[in-house]
Amino acid sequence: MTARAALERLRTRLLDLSGNNPLLNFKLTSARSLRFVDEVPSQVFARLTDDRPMVIAPLPGAPKEAPTSAVQSSPLQPTLPLSPPNYRPHGSTTTLDEGTHADPGIDDEETASTARRRAERSQAADVEARGQRRARELGLTGCYELPAADAGDEPHHTDNKLQTLLDAKALETRLRGIQKLAATHIEERGANILHLVFGFLEWKETGVAGARARFAPLILLPVELVRGQLDPRSGTYQYGLKSSGEDWSVNITLQEKLRRDFRIELPNTDESETLEAYFQRVAIVIKNAPIGWAVHRQITLGLLSFGKLMMWLDLMPEKWGELRGPMANAHSLRFLGYSSDETDVGVPETRTTSYAIDDLTHGPSGAPILVTDADTSQHSVLIDVAKGDSIVVQGPPGTGKSQTITNLIGAALASGKRVLFVAEKKAALDVVERRLADAGLGDFALALHSHKSDKRAVIKKLGSRLEQNYAAAYGRPSGPADGSTQPPDGFEAVRATLRNHAQILNAPFGAICASPFDLVWRVRANLAELPVGCHTAVRRLRFPASMKKSSGEIADDLQTLDAYVGSAARLKELGFSRADHPWRGIRPTSFAPTFLDELVKRARTWLDEVEKVCTHSAQLVALAEREGALLSAARTAQKTLLDITQLAQAALDCPVLPPTVPPSLPSKIVALPNYAEVVPAALKAVDASKVAWSKVTVPD
Repeated sequence: MTARAALERLRTRLLDLSGNNPLLNFKLTSARSLRFVDEVPSQVFARLTDDRPMVIAPLPGAPKEAPTSAVQSSPLQPTLPLSPPNYRPHGSTTTLDEGTHADPGIDDEETASTARRRAERSQAADVEARGQRRARELGLTGCYELPAADAGDEPHHTDNKLQTLLDAKALETRLRGIQKLAATHIEERGANILHLVFGFLEWKETGVAGARARFAPLILLPVELVRGQLDPRSGTYQYGLKSSGEDWSVNITLQEKLRRDFRIELPNTDESETLEAYFQRVAIVIKNAPIGWAVHRQITLGLLSFGKLMMWLDLMPEKWGELRGPMANAHSLRFLGYSSDETDVGVPETRTTSYAIDDLTHGPSGAPILVTDADTSQHSVLIDVAKGDSIVVQGPPGTGKSQTITNLIGAALASGKRVLFVAEKKAALDVVERRLADAGLGDFALALHSHKSDKRAVIKKLGSRLEQNYAAAYGRPSGPADGSTQPPDGFEAVRATLRNHAQILNAPFGAICASPFDLVWRVRANLAELPVGCHTAVRRLRFPASMKKSSGEIADDLQTLDAYVGSAARLKELGFSRADHPWRGIRPTSFAPTFLDELVKRARTWLDEVEKVCTHSAQLVALAEREGALLSAARTAQKTLLDITQLAQAALDCPVLPPTVPPSLPSKIVALPNYAEVVPAALKAVDASKVAWSKVTVPD
C-alpha cells in the first residue's frame, strides 16, 4: 500500500456516509430539534447572517376544539417525519409505512417496541395537528413547507420573530433542553453543535428494495440560543436566536455522498447569491436524479456535529498542492508509517526506558528546558521530541501528560518555533492554556478552536500581541557573547550533590532490598487505604531490628501482627476491654522458650479446671433450685468457694457454725423431708468444688 492510499484510508475512517449520520438522514426528535412555520427562509437567513437576532415566538392561545385521531394535510403541506422517517409528499402527516398489522416474523418484544413508536408518533401528530389548527385560526399557514423569497411580502415575514406551533410552556421546555445539550457539548468539546438548518434534500438509496425517503440538510448556520426576560402573561421565559459568528456552510457530507454514490455534484454556495438562488440551483442539479428526490424549503433548529468532517477536509491532498500538504511533509509520512521517499518503515518501536537525565550535557542537545515540573519519563519524552522524533505518549489520567505538553510548548517557544496544539475535548485545551499562563507564557497562547473564536476576536487578539512588541521589550535571552550555553559556576557541584541524594534514595537498602523511595511510596499508598484513625493507633508499634530483616522475616512479623489482631477481636467479642484485659500490666523484657511453653501449658490446665468448677457449681445451683429451701445458701456458696469449703468443714468436724454460715441454715436443713438424701448430695458437690479449686491455684 502506498502512502497516498494509507492517507486515503485514514480519511475514509473520518467520514460517515451511513444512514446513521444526521447530516444524511436527519431525524426530528422533540429533545433535539424545533421546526418553524410561516416564515421565508431567505429573509430569516439574511437577517441572522447580518447579526440581527430574532425572537422565537410561541403559538398564542389553545385549540378551540379537540383534535381528531388523524388529520390529513393538503398536497401543499409536505412535512418532515418524526423519527423514524415516514414522509409522504402528498400524504397524511401520520402515515405509517409498515401498516397496522404485526409481522408474523417479528417476536413479541419487537412488536411492542414498534407499537410504542407508533404511539409516540401518533401523540406527536396530535400535538402537531392541534398547533396547525390553532395557527389557521390565527391567520397563519401552519405549514412547515415555506414559501420562496418572492412570496414574503407579508408583515409577519419581515419582523424579528420566528413562529412555532408550540404554546409558551411547551416551547420553553423544548428550548431549555436544546440549550442545555448544546452548552454541555461546548463545555466538553469546545465546539458549537447548534445549527439552524435551511432547506432539506429528500433522497433515497438506489438498489434497495423498499428504501424510505431520507432528508439531508442543505445549508447549516451555527447559532446561539439566548434566554430573555420572563413573560408575565405566560409565566415563561422568552428565547432569542442569533448567529454565533462562525461561518455558515453547505452540507459537505451530503456533497461527498452524492458524488461517490450518485455521481451528482452538489453545488457550493456563492457569497453573492441569495439562499433562494441556491435552492433553485440544487433543484436543477437533481433533475436527473432518481424519482422521488426534491428540495424542501424548511427551517429547523437542531444539534449537528461534524468535527471529524473538518479533519477529513484538512487531510485532502488536493487542497494543499504538490509541494505542500500531508504527502509533502516528512512528519505526516512518518505518522503514516512511511519515510520521506514513501518507503514503508514498518511497525513503530515501543519505548519504555527513560534517559539518565543527570548524565546529559547542559544545552540544546542535552537536558530540555522546563517551564513546569517533570519526572524522568516526562524528561525522556521531551528529549525524543527535541531530537525530531514523532511519538505517541500513552498513560492513564493523572500521569502528567498535560504537564509534558506544557513543557513541550515552552521548549519550542524557547527555540523560536510555533506550535499548534489540538485536542478532542476543550478541557484538555483549558488545562494546558492555564499551565502556560501560570508559567508566564499566557500571552503566547492563542485559543483558536472554540465556539467563541470568531474571526474578529482572533484578529483582535493577534493585534494586541503585536502591540506588546516582546522582542523590543525583552530582546534576546542574556548569555555569553559567543552564544554558548555553558552552565554557571558551581553548577556541577550542586548537580553532583543532588545526584548523590537521588542515588541514595533509589538504592536498595538493608536486607529487605528495597529503596527508601519505594518504601516511602508504599507507606503513602498504604496510608491512603487505612481506615480513619488506624494510623494513629499503630504509629507507636515497633518491630525490633526491622532494618536488618529480610522480606520473609517482615512477612512473618506481619503474620504475627495479624494473629494479634484476630485475638484482640475475639476478646472484644467476649466483652473484654483494654482496661480489663487478662494480660494488662504484664511487660516482660524477655521470655525463655521453656518458660513460654510452661506458661501455655499451665494456662490450658487452668482453663480445664475452671470449666470443671463451673460444671460443679452449676450442679449445686440446680440442686438448690430443685430444693427451694437451699436456694439462698447455694447461691452464696457459688459466689465464694471459700465459704462453701468452711461450711463443709464445719459440718464434718464440729457442731460450731462458721461466721459466714447463716444461723438458721441447720434447722432448715433438718426440717427437710428428704434430709437424708439432700445433705450428702450437697456435701459431695461442695467437696468436688473444693478439690477443683485447689487444682486451679498456680504455685509461685
